[in-house]
Amino acid sequence: MVPPGKKPAGETSNSNKKCKRYFNEHWKEEFTWLEFDYERKLMFCLECRQALVKNKHGKAENAFTVGTDNFQRHALLRHVTSGAHRQALAVNREHSASEARGRAELQPLLKVEVSPAKIAILTTVYWMAKEEIPLEKVSSLLELQRFNLCQALLTSEHSDYYRPGSVREMQAAMAKVLQREARRRIEASPFVGLLVEETADAAAVFGTTVSPRSGQPSAAFLGSFAGQPGAAAGALAEAMRRFGIATGAVRWASLLPAVEALDAAWPALVPLLEREAARSALLLRLCRELKSFQFVAFTKTLLDALPVFQKLRGFFHGEDSDPALLAPAVAAAAAALRAQRDAGGRHLGAFLSAARDGRPRYRGVQLEQSSPAHRKRFERLKESYLESARGGLLESFPGGLLEALSSFSAIFNPRRYPRALEEVGAYGVGELDFLLRTYSRVVQSERARGDFPLFKRVVLSLGPLSFKELCAKLACGSSEMHELFPDFAVLAAVALALPLGSGLAAKLSRARELLARGRPCCAADDGLSDLVQIAVDGPPVNEFDFALAVEYYEGMRESGCLAAQVK
Repeated sequence: MVPPGKKPAGETSNSNKKCKRYFNEHWKEEFTWLEFDYERKLMFCLECRQALVKNKHGKAENAFTVGTDNFQRHALLRHVTSGAHRQALAVNREHSASEARGRAELQPLLKVEVSPAKIAILTTVYWMAKEEIPLEKVSSLLELQRFNLCQALLTSEHSDYYRPGSVREMQAAMAKVLQREARRRIEASPFVGLLVEETADAAAVFGTTVSPRSGQPSAAFLGSFAGQPGAAAGALAEAMRRFGIATGAVRWASLLPAVEALDAAWPALVPLLEREAARSALLLRLCRELKSFQFVAFTKTLLDALPVFQKLRGFFHGEDSDPALLAPAVAAAAAALRAQRDAGGRHLGAFLSAARDGRPRYRGVQLEQSSPAHRKRFERLKESYLESARGGLLESFPGGLLEALSSFSAIFNPRRYPRALEEVGAYGVGELDFLLRTYSRVVQSERARGDFPLFKRVVLSLGPLSFKELCAKLACGSSEMHELFPDFAVLAAVALALPLGSGLAAKLSRARELLARGRPCCAADDGLSDLVQIAVDGPPVNEFDFALAVEYYEGMRESGCLAAQVK
């Protein structure tokens, strides 16, 4: 900015006059309609130029429309009080009102050109979220890009648009774009599946949808919700409220890595706490707890039990898992938990063998609270925990759900079909009847039963398709099979909405990692869910709609300014 009365660098004006005058940048603060053309060295009125109103100042025709070099403040005062300027204001107000009336109709048809500087800043913030780069590095990364002569960031608009505190709002705007896409998919999908990934103090909700155009399933992150352990039900209810969907929940355990790390560190951790315990009563209590028989024994119990759930989790990570395999997997997991309840597992057995004495030492540490009474108390705790875990497992996978999954596999997995034609006639009749009873509200049972013989012959003629491939053919709205077998197309869409596959598993894994890393340093409303949304669901930079993100972000800024003014 040029101080009053100072000559702008490299500019001369009124060169044909004896007394040279120069444009004063401070005038733009006083007269908001004033603009200066730095190339032509002329000032003009934005309102008059926009309205194309004729005006006259002395001998100069349309001076403030085409531009003038009469750099005097009283010339500006004469113009702002002139009839031509007031006419221009009225014309522009009417034009703005007309645009507002037609904006709703034109908005879907017109794509507004967005400032490159705004796009460059949001692209930087988006890329940093995808690459998990700390937000504190935004300023330095923008500075690096300017140093490398990134043209979009060399304008003054960059400094006006970016503020260090605005990064969270930018992420929220970009997450809103992704949520809009997720909502569109949910609305288009005939069925939606939900999966809740619960950690110690948060629950992440994912949704699986089916595209009616391609028949392909996809998974989307629907949000993370902070809370106490057992927050899955609340998180699921909130996700259903936000996206207008309803279904059931499946709960999993994600504690095994933490328990393994604690068990490995225990021999070194206890002596360390013993040395420091004299300085702190809290450390003393913690040390005694870690040295107790029950603590070590229960750690070993978790080391035996949690792999059972981890193994079951692996069923959902396969790209084309057969749903029929879930029932025997759940039965095996329940049996393993019952065996551990009754006889103990491998890790617990090894520990109990090493701690048989009245005052046992384990891995060089003298254990405390190891009397027969303490051991009986632990046995009750172990049995209660393992029975509760087994009951929760069976509750999460009730018999009806497992039968439905097995029935889906029988109907839509061609690899399970009998090879002999004489056996095909009676194949799958009972499984189809179960699905037709379960989903009677969305299928026509008699029509489906009549189509089933032909359906099986067509499936056999298609060759060795997988479960997912056959379901996708049926769910695709433009396919012949979709038209030939409408009821089987509906059931196939239900099957595709099941939360299975490596794509969902990869998103679950990354979301879990980000939530665990960010939760200790982020408040519940501090943008962690938006960050996870971008990192997990965000498409490549060249496919993201930054123009829409800019629109959302500027709407947030305007709302914030209005709220501040009201306060």
